[in-house]
Amino acid sequence: MPNHQSCFFERKLWDDDGFDIKYKIRADYDFFLRSFFVKNIRPAYLNLTVASYEGGGFSESNAKRDKEEHREIVVKYMGEKKANHYRRIMRLTLQPLRTWIAQKSIFAGAYNSLKKTVYKSKK
Repeated sequence: MPNHQSCFFERKLWDDDGFDIKYKIRADYDFFLRSFFVKNIRPAYLNLTVASYEGGGFSESNAKRDKEEHREIVVKYMGEKKANHYRRIMRLTLQPLRTWIAQKSIFAGAYNSLKKTVYKSKK
């Protein structure tokens, strides 16, 4: 999932329904998944750095609510079965460890540089 600071959307998507403000932390995530699963919008990759993020955002200040909203949104668009499969994949790819590393300022710069190198090699 891209960080919302680096995404551009057609204005019509916003005019139709924008963010669901019921979600205080994950409204952007809900918008992304709604665009993908409901509106069938597919992302286009631009080889352009728009934002560089090293962690420390608002969602990290309230981890409990963040997790609750994330779970609700994933189930809303994927259903319980696919959501469980998604969670297994996240655990297998060490997502909790990757998140912890990205959130620690001492590791964030090196982690993001490594991630950038890995993603560039996938092109």
